[in-house]
Amino acid sequence: MLALTRLRFSTFVAALAVAAAFAFVAQAQAQSFSNITQIAIPASSPTGVANPYGTSISVSGAPSRIKTFTVTIQNINHTFASDIRALLVAPGGQKVLLVSGAASNTNLVGQTWTFSNEASSTLPTAFGVPSISGTYRPTVVSGGALPAPAPGLPYTTDMSSLYGSNPNGTWTLYIADEFPSGAGGVIQGGWLLNIVGDMDTRFTYQGVLAVGGAPIVGDANVRFSLFAAPFASLGEAPLAAPTTKQFTNVERGLIRTELDFGNAILNSQSLWIETAVESPPGSGFVTLAPRQAITIAPQAGRALVANVADRAPWSGLTGVPARVAAPNVAFSTAVTSFTPASYSAATYTTIAQTSVSRTFPAGRVLVNWTISGFTNAANTAVTIRPRIGALSGSPTTFFFNTAGQHMTISGTSLIENVPEGVSNTFVEILRASGPDAFRVDNQDSFNATFLALPN
Repeated sequence: MLALTRLRFSTFVAALAVAAAFAFVAQAQAQSFSNITQIAIPASSPTGVANPYGTSISVSGAPSRIKTFTVTIQNINHTFASDIRALLVAPGGQKVLLVSGAASNTNLVGQTWTFSNEASSTLPTAFGVPSISGTYRPTVVSGGALPAPAPGLPYTTDMSSLYGSNPNGTWTLYIADEFPSGAGGVIQGGWLLNIVGDMDTRFTYQGVLAVGGAPIVGDANVRFSLFAAPFASLGEAPLAAPTTKQFTNVERGLIRTELDFGNAILNSQSLWIETAVESPPGSGFVTLAPRQAITIAPQAGRALVANVADRAPWSGLTGVPARVAAPNVAFSTAVTSFTPASYSAATYTTIAQTSVSRTFPAGRVLVNWTISGFTNAANTAVTIRPRIGALSGSPTTFFFNTAGQHMTISGTSLIENVPEGVSNTFVEILRASGPDAFRVDNQDSFNATFLALPN
Protein backbone atom coordinates (compact mmCIF):
# COMPACT_ATOMS: atom_id res chain seq x y z
CA MET A 1 0.00 0.00 0.00
CA LEU A 2 1.25 3.45 -0.87
CA ALA A 3 1.83 5.95 1.89
CA LEU A 4 3.01 9.54 2.10
CA THR A 5 5.01 10.25 5.24
CA ARG A 6 6.37 13.48 6.62
CA LEU A 7 10.09 13.97 6.61
CA ARG A 8 11.77 13.36 9.95
CA PHE A 9 14.44 15.82 11.01
CA SER A 10 17.85 14.22 10.88
CA THR A 11 21.32 15.11 9.77
CA PHE A 12 20.35 14.19 6.21
CA VAL A 13 17.11 16.19 5.93
CA ALA A 14 17.68 19.05 8.35
CA ALA A 15 17.75 21.60 5.52
CA LEU A 16 14.47 20.42 3.98
CA ALA A 17 10.97 21.73 4.67
CA VAL A 18 8.43 19.41 6.26
CA ALA A 19 5.26 18.38 4.33
CA ALA A 20 3.81 21.66 3.03
CA ALA A 21 5.51 25.02 3.38
CA PHE A 22 4.25 28.39 2.19
CA ALA A 23 6.38 30.76 0.13
CA PHE A 24 4.06 33.74 -0.14
CA VAL A 25 5.45 37.14 -1.09
CA ALA A 26 3.14 40.00 -0.10
CA GLN A 27 3.17 42.81 -2.64
CA ALA A 28 1.20 46.01 -1.97
CA GLN A 29 3.57 48.54 -3.50
CA ALA A 30 2.33 50.27 -6.65
CA GLN A 31 4.60 50.02 -9.66
CA SER A 32 4.34 52.32 -12.67
CA PHE A 33 5.26 51.61 -16.28
CA SER A 34 4.86 54.08 -19.12
CA ASN A 35 5.13 54.64 -22.85
CA ILE A 36 5.23 58.38 -23.55
CA THR A 37 5.26 58.01 -27.34
CA GLN A 38 2.98 60.66 -28.87
CA ILE A 39 -0.08 59.09 -30.51
CA ALA A 40 -1.50 60.99 -33.50
CA ILE A 41 -5.19 60.62 -34.42
CA PRO A 42 -5.45 61.60 -38.11
CA ALA A 43 -8.21 63.96 -39.21
CA SER A 44 -8.98 61.81 -42.24
CA SER A 45 -8.26 58.09 -42.45
CA PRO A 46 -10.00 55.10 -44.10
CA THR A 47 -10.05 53.19 -40.83
CA GLY A 48 -9.53 55.89 -38.18
CA VAL A 49 -6.56 54.13 -36.61
CA ALA A 50 -4.00 56.20 -34.71
CA ASN A 51 -0.33 56.51 -35.56
CA PRO A 52 1.29 54.49 -34.15
CA TYR A 53 -1.58 52.03 -33.93
CA GLY A 54 -0.85 49.82 -30.96
CA THR A 55 1.69 51.22 -28.49
CA SER A 56 3.12 48.76 -25.99
CA ILE A 57 4.44 48.70 -22.43
CA SER A 58 6.70 45.84 -21.36
CA VAL A 59 6.17 44.93 -17.70
CA SER A 60 8.83 42.93 -15.88
CA GLY A 61 9.71 42.45 -12.24
CA ALA A 62 6.10 43.00 -11.11
CA PRO A 63 4.34 40.69 -8.63
CA SER A 64 2.86 37.59 -10.25
CA ARG A 65 -0.73 38.61 -9.42
CA ILE A 66 -2.64 41.87 -9.91
CA LYS A 67 -4.54 43.22 -6.92
CA THR A 68 -5.69 46.33 -8.79
CA PHE A 69 -4.44 48.55 -11.61
CA THR A 70 -5.14 51.79 -13.46
CA VAL A 71 -4.53 53.00 -17.02
CA THR A 72 -3.84 56.70 -17.66
CA ILE A 73 -4.04 58.28 -21.12
CA GLN A 74 -2.09 61.53 -20.87
CA ASN A 75 -2.59 64.95 -22.45
CA ILE A 76 -5.44 64.21 -24.87
CA ASN A 77 -6.32 66.75 -27.54
CA HIS A 78 -9.28 66.16 -29.87
CA THR A 79 -12.09 68.26 -31.31
CA PHE A 80 -14.76 65.64 -30.52
CA ALA A 81 -14.10 63.67 -27.34
CA SER A 82 -16.78 61.10 -28.17
CA ASP A 83 -14.84 59.95 -31.26
CA ILE A 84 -12.04 58.40 -29.19
CA ARG A 85 -11.88 54.63 -28.73
CA ALA A 86 -9.23 52.91 -26.60
CA LEU A 87 -8.71 49.14 -26.26
CA LEU A 88 -6.29 47.65 -23.71
CA VAL A 89 -4.86 44.19 -24.36
CA ALA A 90 -3.14 42.47 -21.41
CA PRO A 91 -0.24 39.97 -21.63
CA GLY A 92 -2.67 37.07 -21.25
CA GLY A 93 -4.78 38.29 -24.17
CA GLN A 94 -7.57 39.80 -22.05
CA LYS A 95 -9.27 42.70 -23.88
CA VAL A 96 -10.67 45.68 -21.97
CA LEU A 97 -12.47 48.44 -23.90
CA LEU A 98 -11.70 51.54 -21.82
CA VAL A 99 -13.67 54.14 -23.75
CA SER A 100 -15.83 54.25 -26.88
CA GLY A 101 -18.42 56.80 -27.94
CA ALA A 102 -18.30 58.50 -24.54
CA ALA A 103 -17.03 61.80 -23.11
CA SER A 104 -19.80 63.78 -24.86
CA ASN A 105 -19.06 65.89 -27.95
CA THR A 106 -16.79 68.43 -26.24
CA ASN A 107 -13.40 69.68 -27.35
CA LEU A 108 -10.51 68.14 -25.42
CA VAL A 109 -7.48 70.33 -24.70
CA GLY A 110 -4.64 68.73 -22.78
CA GLN A 111 -6.87 66.46 -20.71
CA THR A 112 -5.82 63.29 -18.91
CA TRP A 113 -8.11 60.34 -18.25
CA THR A 114 -7.30 57.63 -15.69
CA PHE A 115 -9.37 54.45 -15.87
CA SER A 116 -9.95 52.45 -12.70
CA ASN A 117 -12.52 49.82 -11.80
CA GLU A 118 -12.75 51.45 -8.35
CA ALA A 119 -13.62 54.91 -9.71
CA SER A 120 -16.89 56.42 -8.49
CA SER A 121 -18.17 57.59 -11.89
CA THR A 122 -17.92 57.13 -15.64
CA LEU A 123 -17.01 59.76 -18.22
CA PRO A 124 -19.89 62.15 -19.03
CA THR A 125 -22.05 61.04 -21.94
CA ALA A 126 -24.79 63.69 -22.12
CA PHE A 127 -24.62 66.04 -25.11
CA GLY A 128 -22.72 69.22 -24.32
CA VAL A 129 -21.52 68.14 -20.86
CA PRO A 130 -17.78 68.93 -20.71
CA SER A 131 -15.26 66.19 -20.13
CA ILE A 132 -12.43 67.05 -17.74
CA SER A 133 -9.32 65.32 -16.47
CA GLY A 134 -10.08 62.77 -13.79
CA THR A 135 -10.40 59.12 -12.80
CA TYR A 136 -13.26 57.16 -14.35
CA ARG A 137 -14.59 53.65 -14.77
CA PRO A 138 -14.42 52.35 -18.37
CA THR A 139 -17.15 54.09 -20.34
CA VAL A 140 -18.54 52.51 -23.51
CA VAL A 141 -21.58 53.91 -25.32
CA SER A 142 -21.20 52.57 -28.86
CA GLY A 143 -18.91 50.84 -31.30
CA GLY A 144 -17.99 47.36 -32.48
CA ALA A 145 -14.58 45.81 -32.98
CA LEU A 146 -11.55 48.02 -33.50
CA PRO A 147 -9.73 47.67 -36.83
CA ALA A 148 -7.07 44.96 -37.16
CA PRO A 149 -4.42 44.25 -36.01
CA ALA A 150 -6.30 44.99 -32.76
CA PRO A 151 -7.96 41.76 -31.58
CA GLY A 152 -11.64 41.30 -32.32
CA LEU A 153 -14.72 40.97 -30.16
CA PRO A 154 -15.76 40.18 -27.50
CA TYR A 155 -14.40 42.95 -25.26
CA THR A 156 -15.05 43.53 -21.58
CA THR A 157 -15.36 46.80 -19.68
CA ASP A 158 -14.66 45.09 -16.34
CA MET A 159 -11.06 45.81 -15.37
CA SER A 160 -11.43 43.52 -12.35
CA SER A 161 -11.48 40.57 -14.75
CA LEU A 162 -7.68 40.97 -14.80
CA TYR A 163 -7.34 40.86 -11.01
CA GLY A 164 -5.33 37.82 -9.99
CA SER A 165 -3.68 37.49 -13.41
CA ASN A 166 0.04 37.87 -14.06
CA PRO A 167 0.89 41.43 -15.24
CA ASN A 168 4.39 40.57 -16.47
CA GLY A 169 4.66 40.70 -20.25
CA THR A 170 3.55 43.05 -23.01
CA TRP A 171 0.52 45.33 -22.64
CA THR A 172 -0.79 47.09 -25.76
CA LEU A 173 -3.11 50.08 -26.14
CA TYR A 174 -4.99 50.56 -29.43
CA ILE A 175 -6.43 54.03 -30.15
CA ALA A 176 -8.88 54.68 -32.99
CA ASP A 177 -11.28 57.40 -34.13
CA GLU A 178 -14.88 56.19 -34.41
CA PHE A 179 -15.62 58.78 -37.13
CA PRO A 180 -12.42 58.93 -39.21
CA SER A 181 -13.84 61.47 -41.68
CA GLY A 182 -14.16 64.09 -38.95
CA ALA A 183 -11.58 66.05 -36.99
CA GLY A 184 -8.46 64.47 -35.56
CA GLY A 185 -6.24 65.04 -32.57
CA VAL A 186 -3.17 63.92 -30.67
CA ILE A 187 -2.35 62.22 -27.36
CA GLN A 188 0.81 64.05 -26.46
CA GLY A 189 1.74 62.22 -23.26
CA GLY A 190 1.27 58.59 -24.27
CA TRP A 191 -0.04 56.34 -21.54
CA LEU A 192 0.80 55.03 -18.06
CA LEU A 193 0.12 51.68 -16.40
CA ASN A 194 0.01 51.60 -12.59
CA ILE A 195 -0.09 48.13 -10.98
CA VAL A 196 -0.62 47.12 -7.35
CA GLY A 197 0.46 43.54 -6.71
CA ASP A 198 -1.52 40.98 -4.77
CA MET A 199 -0.14 38.08 -2.75
CA ASP A 200 1.66 35.31 -4.54
CA THR A 201 -0.45 32.20 -3.87
CA ARG A 202 2.23 29.70 -4.84
CA PHE A 203 3.76 27.48 -2.16
CA THR A 204 6.25 24.62 -2.01
CA TYR A 205 5.23 21.08 -1.06
CA GLN A 206 7.72 18.39 0.00
CA GLY A 207 7.34 14.85 1.23
CA VAL A 208 8.38 11.19 0.95
CA LEU A 209 6.56 8.50 -1.05
CA ALA A 210 6.81 5.01 0.37
CA VAL A 211 5.42 1.52 -0.31
CA GLY A 212 5.24 -0.84 2.63
CA GLY A 213 7.50 1.50 4.59
CA ALA A 214 10.17 1.56 1.86
CA PRO A 215 10.72 4.75 -0.18
CA ILE A 216 9.83 4.33 -3.84
CA VAL A 217 12.33 4.66 -6.69
CA GLY A 218 11.40 5.51 -10.27
CA ASP A 219 8.45 7.45 -11.73
CA ALA A 220 5.21 8.53 -10.07
CA ASN A 221 2.25 10.86 -10.64
CA VAL A 222 0.76 12.72 -7.68
CA ARG A 223 -2.61 14.49 -7.74
CA PHE A 224 -3.12 17.30 -5.22
CA SER A 225 -6.58 18.54 -4.19
CA LEU A 226 -7.52 21.31 -1.74
CA PHE A 227 -10.42 20.90 0.69
CA ALA A 228 -12.03 22.85 3.54
CA ALA A 229 -12.38 19.80 5.83
CA PRO A 230 -9.97 17.16 7.15
CA PHE A 231 -12.22 14.21 6.20
CA ALA A 232 -14.19 13.34 3.07
CA SER A 233 -17.93 13.95 3.25
CA LEU A 234 -20.87 13.31 0.94
CA GLY A 235 -21.26 15.93 -1.76
CA GLU A 236 -18.11 17.87 -0.96
CA ALA A 237 -16.07 19.40 -3.76
CA PRO A 238 -12.48 20.62 -3.90
CA LEU A 239 -11.99 24.37 -3.39
CA ALA A 240 -9.99 24.59 -6.62
CA ALA A 241 -9.27 22.40 -9.61
CA PRO A 242 -6.98 19.50 -8.64
CA THR A 243 -3.48 19.60 -10.07
CA THR A 244 -1.39 16.59 -11.09
CA LYS A 245 2.39 16.59 -11.01
CA GLN A 246 4.64 14.09 -12.80
CA PHE A 247 7.81 12.97 -11.03
CA THR A 248 10.56 11.08 -12.85
CA ASN A 249 13.55 9.22 -11.45
CA VAL A 250 12.38 9.62 -7.84
CA GLU A 251 15.20 8.78 -5.43
CA ARG A 252 14.65 7.71 -1.81
CA GLY A 253 10.98 8.66 -2.24
CA LEU A 254 11.72 12.40 -2.05
CA ILE A 255 9.35 14.67 -3.98
CA ARG A 256 9.28 18.46 -4.13
CA THR A 257 6.97 20.63 -6.22
CA GLU A 258 5.30 24.02 -6.42
CA LEU A 259 1.51 24.23 -6.05
CA ASP A 260 -0.86 27.10 -6.75
CA PHE A 261 -4.56 26.93 -5.93
CA GLY A 262 -5.10 30.65 -6.58
CA ASN A 263 -7.64 32.58 -4.51
CA ALA A 264 -8.81 29.44 -2.74
CA ILE A 265 -5.67 29.67 -0.60
CA LEU A 266 -6.42 33.26 0.36
CA ASN A 267 -10.14 33.04 1.00
CA SER A 268 -10.53 29.87 3.08
CA GLN A 269 -10.04 29.79 6.83
CA SER A 270 -9.10 26.12 7.22
CA LEU A 271 -7.39 24.12 4.50
CA TRP A 272 -6.32 20.53 3.93
CA ILE A 273 -4.44 18.94 1.03
CA GLU A 274 -5.46 15.50 -0.19
CA THR A 275 -2.94 13.54 -2.25
CA ALA A 276 -3.51 10.65 -4.62
CA VAL A 277 -0.51 8.72 -5.95
CA GLU A 278 -0.07 6.64 -9.12
CA SER A 279 3.12 4.56 -9.11
CA PRO A 280 4.06 3.40 -11.62
CA PRO A 281 2.23 5.85 -13.91
CA GLY A 282 -0.84 4.24 -15.49
CA SER A 283 -1.51 1.88 -12.61
CA GLY A 284 -4.37 3.98 -11.22
CA PHE A 285 -4.47 6.63 -8.50
CA VAL A 286 -4.65 5.64 -4.85
CA THR A 287 -5.96 8.31 -2.45
CA LEU A 288 -3.85 8.67 0.69
CA ALA A 289 -5.12 9.39 4.18
CA PRO A 290 -5.25 11.45 6.25
CA ARG A 291 -5.41 14.80 4.51
CA GLN A 292 -2.66 17.20 5.57
CA ALA A 293 -3.50 20.54 7.15
CA ILE A 294 -2.11 23.80 5.81
CA THR A 295 -1.26 26.17 8.63
CA ILE A 296 -3.39 29.29 8.49
CA ALA A 297 -0.72 31.64 9.88
CA PRO A 298 0.82 32.64 6.54
CA GLN A 299 -2.58 33.82 5.33
CA ALA A 300 -2.27 36.86 7.61
CA GLY A 301 -0.22 38.30 4.77
CA ARG A 302 -3.53 38.90 2.94
CA ALA A 303 -3.94 42.09 5.00
CA LEU A 304 -1.83 44.11 2.61
CA VAL A 305 -2.56 47.54 4.12
CA ALA A 306 -3.38 48.04 7.79
CA ASN A 307 -3.11 51.85 8.08
CA VAL A 308 -1.58 51.36 11.51
CA ALA A 309 0.28 54.66 11.33
CA ASP A 310 -3.03 56.50 10.86
CA ARG A 311 -4.48 55.06 14.07
CA ALA A 312 -1.66 54.67 16.57
CA PRO A 313 1.32 56.86 17.47
CA TRP A 314 4.88 55.64 16.93
CA SER A 315 5.96 57.02 20.30
CA GLY A 316 8.76 55.10 21.95
CA LEU A 317 9.98 53.57 18.69
CA THR A 318 13.17 54.52 16.88
CA GLY A 319 14.31 54.09 13.32
CA VAL A 320 10.79 54.22 11.87
CA PRO A 321 10.93 55.22 8.15
CA ALA A 322 9.14 58.45 7.37
CA ARG A 323 6.98 56.73 4.75
CA VAL A 324 5.68 54.35 7.45
CA ALA A 325 5.34 56.83 10.28
CA ALA A 326 3.59 59.33 8.02
CA PRO A 327 2.31 57.31 5.04
CA ASN A 328 1.74 59.25 1.84
CA VAL A 329 0.37 57.53 -1.23
CA ALA A 330 -1.68 60.28 -2.82
CA PHE A 331 -3.29 63.56 -1.89
CA SER A 332 -5.20 66.25 -3.71
CA THR A 333 -5.88 69.93 -3.19
CA ALA A 334 -8.74 71.94 -4.64
CA VAL A 335 -9.87 75.57 -4.83
CA THR A 336 -13.52 75.99 -5.81
CA SER A 337 -13.28 79.73 -6.47
CA PHE A 338 -10.50 82.25 -7.04
CA THR A 339 -10.04 85.82 -5.98
CA PRO A 340 -9.76 87.71 -9.30
CA ALA A 341 -6.15 87.72 -10.45
CA SER A 342 -4.11 87.89 -13.67
CA TYR A 343 -0.76 86.40 -14.66
CA SER A 344 1.08 88.19 -17.44
CA ALA A 345 4.75 87.66 -16.58
CA ALA A 346 7.06 86.08 -19.13
CA THR A 347 8.69 84.13 -16.29
CA TYR A 348 7.12 81.47 -14.08
CA THR A 349 4.82 82.82 -11.35
CA THR A 350 3.02 80.77 -8.70
CA ILE A 351 -0.75 80.66 -9.19
CA ALA A 352 -2.45 81.95 -6.07
CA GLN A 353 -3.88 79.36 -3.66
CA THR A 354 -2.04 76.40 -5.25
CA SER A 355 0.67 76.09 -2.58
CA VAL A 356 0.43 73.06 -0.25
CA SER A 357 2.94 71.61 2.23
CA ARG A 358 3.18 67.81 2.29
CA THR A 359 5.49 65.01 3.48
CA PHE A 360 6.76 62.87 0.59
CA PRO A 361 8.63 59.55 0.49
CA ALA A 362 11.76 59.48 -1.66
CA GLY A 363 10.93 58.71 -5.28
CA ARG A 364 8.83 60.10 -8.11
CA VAL A 365 5.56 62.03 -7.98
CA LEU A 366 2.91 61.99 -10.70
CA VAL A 367 0.94 65.23 -10.80
CA ASN A 368 -2.46 65.61 -12.48
CA TRP A 369 -3.81 69.16 -12.44
CA THR A 370 -6.81 71.05 -13.81
CA ILE A 371 -7.45 74.81 -13.81
CA SER A 372 -10.03 77.07 -15.44
CA GLY A 373 -9.47 80.66 -16.60
CA PHE A 374 -9.69 83.04 -19.54
CA THR A 375 -7.92 85.81 -21.43
CA ASN A 376 -9.24 89.14 -22.76
CA ALA A 377 -7.44 88.78 -26.08
CA ALA A 378 -7.45 85.96 -28.60
CA ASN A 379 -4.33 84.08 -29.67
CA THR A 380 -2.77 84.09 -26.22
CA ALA A 381 -0.67 81.12 -25.09
CA VAL A 382 0.21 80.16 -21.50
CA THR A 383 2.59 77.55 -20.14
CA ILE A 384 1.87 75.77 -16.85
CA ARG A 385 3.99 73.38 -14.81
CA PRO A 386 3.88 71.84 -11.28
CA ARG A 387 6.74 72.13 -8.80
CA ILE A 388 7.75 70.32 -5.62
CA GLY A 389 10.30 72.37 -3.73
CA ALA A 390 13.01 73.25 -6.25
CA LEU A 391 12.06 70.40 -8.63
CA SER A 392 9.87 71.17 -11.63
CA GLY A 393 7.71 68.91 -13.73
CA SER A 394 7.41 69.10 -17.49
CA PRO A 395 5.47 72.15 -18.75
CA THR A 396 2.30 72.13 -20.85
CA THR A 397 1.39 74.98 -23.23
CA PHE A 398 -2.18 75.98 -24.14
CA PHE A 399 -3.58 78.37 -26.76
CA PHE A 400 -6.67 80.53 -26.16
CA ASN A 401 -8.28 81.20 -29.52
CA THR A 402 -11.24 83.12 -28.14
CA ALA A 403 -11.23 86.21 -25.91
CA GLY A 404 -13.22 86.27 -22.69
CA GLN A 405 -14.29 82.62 -22.76
CA HIS A 406 -13.61 80.57 -19.64
CA MET A 407 -11.83 77.30 -20.47
CA THR A 408 -10.79 74.33 -18.36
CA ILE A 409 -7.27 73.17 -19.12
CA SER A 410 -5.28 70.34 -17.56
CA GLY A 411 -2.02 68.46 -17.68
CA THR A 412 0.03 65.58 -16.31
CA SER A 413 3.65 65.73 -15.25
CA LEU A 414 6.13 63.33 -13.63
CA ILE A 415 8.59 64.86 -11.15
CA GLU A 416 11.71 62.75 -10.61
CA ASN A 417 14.08 62.40 -7.63
CA VAL A 418 11.80 63.91 -5.00
CA PRO A 419 13.64 63.68 -1.64
CA GLU A 420 12.03 62.20 1.44
CA GLY A 421 10.62 64.80 3.81
CA VAL A 422 8.38 67.85 3.88
CA SER A 423 8.15 69.85 0.64
CA ASN A 424 5.97 72.66 -0.68
CA THR A 425 4.00 72.07 -3.88
CA PHE A 426 3.17 74.80 -6.40
CA VAL A 427 1.61 75.25 -9.80
CA GLU A 428 3.34 77.91 -11.88
CA ILE A 429 2.36 79.82 -15.01
CA LEU A 430 3.96 82.11 -17.59
CA ARG A 431 2.63 83.97 -20.64
CA ALA A 432 4.26 82.15 -23.55
CA SER A 433 2.95 84.42 -26.30
CA GLY A 434 0.10 86.75 -27.17
CA PRO A 435 -1.15 90.13 -25.99
CA ASP A 436 -2.97 89.32 -22.75
CA ALA A 437 -2.64 87.65 -19.37
CA PHE A 438 -4.16 84.44 -18.06
CA ARG A 439 -6.98 85.53 -15.77
CA VAL A 440 -9.08 83.88 -13.07
CA ASP A 441 -12.09 85.04 -11.09
CA ASN A 442 -14.71 83.56 -8.77
CA GLN A 443 -16.11 81.44 -11.61
CA ASP A 444 -12.87 79.53 -11.90
CA SER A 445 -11.40 76.62 -9.95
CA PHE A 446 -8.23 74.58 -9.50
CA ASN A 447 -7.59 70.93 -8.64
CA ALA A 448 -4.38 68.90 -8.44
CA THR A 449 -3.59 65.33 -7.38
CA PHE A 450 -0.08 64.32 -6.30
CA LEU A 451 0.53 60.58 -6.48
CA ALA A 452 3.73 59.47 -4.75
CA LEU A 453 5.63 56.57 -6.36
CA PRO A 454 8.23 55.69 -3.68
CA ASN A 455 11.57 54.11 -4.53
